[in-house]
Amino acid sequence: MTALLLAGCATASPEPEPTPTTGAPVLYVLGDSYATGFTHGEDNAYPEVIEDRTCWDVEVDGEDGTGYVNPGSRKNGQSTYLERVSRAVTAHPRIVLIQGSDNDIRYPPDQITRAAERTYDAVRTALPDARLVAVGPVQVPAVTLPQLERVRDALVQATSAKEVQFIDPIELRWLSDPRLFESDGAHPTLRGHRQLASDIIRQLWVGGSPTECGPTSSSAVPSG
Repeated sequence: MTALLLAGCATASPEPEPTPTTGAPVLYVLGDSYATGFTHGEDNAYPEVIEDRTCWDVEVDGEDGTGYVNPGSRKNGQSTYLERVSRAVTAHPRIVLIQGSDNDIRYPPDQITRAAERTYDAVRTALPDARLVAVGPVQVPAVTLPQLERVRDALVQATSAKEVQFIDPIELRWLSDPRLFESDGAHPTLRGHRQLASDIIRQLWVGGSPTECGPTSSSAVPSG
């Protein structure tokens, strides 16, 4: 798995090198601290778990504290999802999964919607053949449900307008057990990351198997 990960104290990441041709289809994850694994590290984050459980090559562009609107720490080289879309091009992904983010809770819903729409447009322009999937925020103990629902609803509006598949962790009750979160009430435990990977796999490959990636396999391209 190739990863471009920025924590709060990191410096700017260079553009990714071209992905070696391995024959495995690529799932590209654009996300926040959930994608980086935060204190658990990238090797234990849900994208790595997805790669371990499937035949897909999962590449990650994760930056702690970021979102569609929230750029994180500019002085540490972090940026919004839109500003990072271009990094995905050299990976030649079959799926682009944009995850989150509760980091946008302090922004007005209409600003989140506009930023999300621009992000989706940028992905479609840069990678017209890729399947685009947006995963909304997870219901975390540290943030009130109305705050999270405002972000979720803003993304529902954007994904509907741009005809992007939207996966709603709040409605699906992902990580509904508080014990799946660290003491901060915001970040998944190791078990939480494994559960999140399982939930995403079930939604991405409805009616198909993520382990069948041959060129003649009927489930080589996930449904959606």
